[in-house]
Amino acid sequence: MEQQLIFALGVTGPIMVILFLGLVFRLIGLINEQFVLVGNKIVFNVTLPCMLFF
Repeated sequence: MEQQLIFALGVTGPIMVILFLGLVFRLIGLINEQFVLVGNKIVFNVTLPCMLFF
């Protein structure tokens, strides 16, 4: 049971950290609406197509 909990936290922990950092960055103004628009374009037009080959 303990090993399953550690495995689950190992999988979901990094995702939760990224979500929390995004919230903090947004609250302190490091990420604004323009950043989100540019970031979306980069992710959907560059990085996701590259992921098809890996």
